[in-house]
Amino acid sequence: MKNLTFLITIFGFFLSGQSTAKDYNISNQPIYIPNEFSRCISRSDDAISLIVKGMRFQVDGGLIREDKKLGIVVGATPQPTSIGSAPTDTPYEYPVLREVDLAPAKKGFVQDGGRQYSIINLFPLRNESDQVAYTRIDFGVKLIKTRGTGSGFKIVQAVFDQVSSLQLPSNPYTESATRVAGLLNGFVNGIAGEEDKANRIAGTSQVSLAFNRDGQNCNSYDDASTGFVMFLFEPNGRVERDLANGILPISSSAWSAFCFKVDVASKRPQFASQIDGSCENIPNTSYQDVNNPYVLTMLRAEPKETQGEAIKAVRAVAAYRRSVFSAQTLIQKTRRATALEEPLAMFKIQSVALESAAITDMAEADRIIKECEAYSLTLDDCLGPELEGL
Repeated sequence: MKNLTFLITIFGFFLSGQSTAKDYNISNQPIYIPNEFSRCISRSDDAISLIVKGMRFQVDGGLIREDKKLGIVVGATPQPTSIGSAPTDTPYEYPVLREVDLAPAKKGFVQDGGRQYSIINLFPLRNESDQVAYTRIDFGVKLIKTRGTGSGFKIVQAVFDQVSSLQLPSNPYTESATRVAGLLNGFVNGIAGEEDKANRIAGTSQVSLAFNRDGQNCNSYDDASTGFVMFLFEPNGRVERDLANGILPISSSAWSAFCFKVDVASKRPQFASQIDGSCENIPNTSYQDVNNPYVLTMLRAEPKETQGEAIKAVRAVAAYRRSVFSAQTLIQKTRRATALEEPLAMFKIQSVALESAAITDMAEADRIIKECEAYSLTLDDCLGPELEGL
């Protein structure tokens, strides 16, 4: 905290001007891309985790260039409602900062370099001790230039390094949480007040994840479900805005005519027109890449009473599978498949038994694994930072 306070105080000496950053339009609703094992999220029972899986931004010659790094700020504003007689706290934005790796993409865009970033980890949507439940969480996205010459950029990089592991706290209304949020919001707002703000920071309007009360009768457009979730931006006018070029309207009313999936090879979100009002039996060749700017996330949930036991079980299964893969790789490299075939077979049997033991009486862990597999993803590719215990 002291280091962060010092860095942001020093950063203040490099600021000038009082105006705000330029904005990009973003849809006020996300696009949910579930599969048959995804489930509706309950604000009464669940804790949620959010992982940034991928992103794509448009090169604009100023802020977003073909640099190798870019700062992203995901501002989360939980909206509380009282479940008792106590008054609720006033909502505020808690910023989560990450410096992301970028790689060039086609048609004047840049996209993420393949890393994943944990933003929320098992945030309880109902807090009995504080008598509050969260009906939704609003998210705003800001992009910050973190690389450049001069002392100001060095301090920006240092701040991003200092907070690289901070996530939305389980109770954002404690004194320590509000103090950290105040410092970070002051840092972000300071950049937005610089004279060269157009080349330093860009912001968006907010997109909301709304949570069903009990996880039943979910509306596929209005209620959050587990699985892939995409925040869709409107292009800044330098590409044609039509479907033939993979540009989707950001109005959610237009999405009901489309089907969405995430391509396993490219890890890009894709869409196709429905056939007779259905998404069944649409060939992969009918899908095309979404060419809007976007942020793609993975939303996970588990009953808050398990206190993270489901993800612990999934971590154990992932470890067993890595061991089997390592053994198979060793056999291939040493070319001793005949001599090691029987031990490997026994090892596989033991690993399957260990997997079964890990998820005994853990229906949620089993569902999480099946959800990842239905996306044709390994557990590591699916859950990334959560399997590292971050």
